[in-house]
Amino acid sequence: MSRHDPHDVATACVFLASKVQENVQHLDVVLDAAHIIRTNAKRGAPLLSSNAELMWRRREGVLRAERTILDVMAYNVNVE
Repeated sequence: MSRHDPHDVATACVFLASKVQENVQHLDVVLDAAHIIRTNAKRGAPLLSSNAELMWRRREGVLRAERTILDVMAYNVNVE
């Protein structure tokens, strides 16, 4: 996993957790929240979704990390 951005991996984990808990959040919402935390954005600062090119790159990185995480876990995401 060393070739993945740690922020993308962390965001992918949060996105996967929302799916497992049946509280699915749209990826753009998760990306905006991760961007706020990552940049320590102040209230009223532009969200990631306001920059289409950057949003697209982050989305692709997170989805790539999500697939890698699922591959490593052999798609074994049982919830008790």
